[in-house]
Amino acid sequence: MGILGVVLVTAGHWLSDFGYYVFVSFIMHRHASYVNPRQHQISTILELFLTALGVHFVQQGLEKIVLYFSLSFSQEKISAEIRVLYVLRDYGFTPRLDTKKLLG
Repeated sequence: MGILGVVLVTAGHWLSDFGYYVFVSFIMHRHASYVNPRQHQISTILELFLTALGVHFVQQGLEKIVLYFSLSFSQEKISAEIRVLYVLRDYGFTPRLDTKKLLG
């Protein structure tokens, strides 16, 4: 299935999570009188923890995406410069290879 399968499984997972959260929220709202204040405090603490955990995961994911694209662009640049050096070598030129400038 490839990328379509990944998209469909992810969308289905997110929709089922959303449905579950809507159901739990509806039940909690409808039967709020059965929840004592201590249970509500614990629920609020857990909500804050899960929110912080979600923010942490999103931050890590964005950092990895930025790192991936910055490495792929620098890798393309290095590959292009190395190809130029091979072409110059084939025509008899022997340029001095400055690795700091090439990788910098």
